[in-house]
Amino acid sequence: MSFRLAVAVAFQYTELHVQEQISVMGSLVVLRGHKYCVAFRFRKIKKLKSIIEDEPDLCGISDRNISITNTFSRVYSRAYHRLFLRQVTENLCVNQHYGEHLYLFYIAEKAYYFDDFKENYEKLKYSCLEAAHVLENMFDFEKYSRAHFLGNRYDVITTNIAELLNSVLMDKREYPMSYVFNSLAKKIGEKFTERYAYVDGKKNIFVPYAEKILRDSKSSSDSLYMTNPNGVLDQYTVFGNGATAKVNLLKRSCSCQKFNLVRISYEQAMATLRAKHGDGIVYGNSIYEYSSLIYKAASYLLVYS
Repeated sequence: MSFRLAVAVAFQYTELHVQEQISVMGSLVVLRGHKYCVAFRFRKIKKLKSIIEDEPDLCGISDRNISITNTFSRVYSRAYHRLFLRQVTENLCVNQHYGEHLYLFYIAEKAYYFDDFKENYEKLKYSCLEAAHVLENMFDFEKYSRAHFLGNRYDVITTNIAELLNSVLMDKREYPMSYVFNSLAKKIGEKFTERYAYVDGKKNIFVPYAEKILRDSKSSSDSLYMTNPNGVLDQYTVFGNGATAKVNLLKRSCSCQKFNLVRISYEQAMATLRAKHGDGIVYGNSIYEYSSLIYKAASYLLVYS
C-alpha cells in the first residue's frame, strides 16, 4: 500500500507575527501567515516547494479563501487541493444556518462509496436546499468528499481502517487480478516448497499424515479378533468395537468400505494381516504393501520435485 504526502496550508489571521512549523513525521506541513500579505504567502509556499516537490500525488489542504487557493495553485499546479472541513462547516452554520442538520454533511463527506454519498446528500438537500446549493456549486465535491476525491480514495486521512482497506482492495488500477493470482501462486509455491522439505527430511516410507494413520490403526487393531471359518487364506471376519467386518486381502476390500475407498491399511485390514503373517518383519512390510502407492513419500517428492 502506498501513502501520499499531504500538505496542509493553514493561514491564521494574525497581524503581529508569522510562524512556520514543519511536523516531525514529515507528512504534514502547516504554515501560518499574515492574511494581508499575499506576496509573503506566495514566497513561503514557494520556499516550501524546495522541500516538497510538485507532483500529482501531492494533496494540499487549506481553507476556502480564494487568495489561498490561487496562491497554492500557482506554486503547486499539479497537486490536488482540498478544503479544511472546519471552515466548510463554519460556512454552513453561519451563512446557511445549517447547524441543526450538520451531521448529514459529516456522514456524506466521510462516505467512501458514491451510493452512500448520494443517499446522505439527498437527505441533506431535502433538509436545507440552500446548503446543498453551496456545497454543489460554490464548493467542488472532490474538495471535501472522500468518494469524489481525485485519484485513489485512500489518499484521504482517516481512522476508519476497515473502510480504508476495503477501498484500497477494490481499486482495480492498483490491484489488478493478475497481481492477485500471481500472489496466490507465489504463496502456494512457498507452501509446497516448505512441505517438500518437511517430507524429505522425515525419511519415512509414507508421508507423515499416512504414517500417523498407520500408527493409530495398528494400535486400534490390538483390540480386534478374527476368524477364518471357511479356511480361505485371504478372507477373514473381524470382530470388535461393536461391529463385524469381512476383509478380503486378495481383493483389498472390506465391508466397512474404508479399505476399498481410501486404499490404506486401517485397523480391520491390519488385524487380518497380523493373523495371516504373525508379528514380525513380514507383517510390518505387508502394511505398506497393502496400501496405495500414492501415500509413499517417494511418490510425493516425485510429483512436487
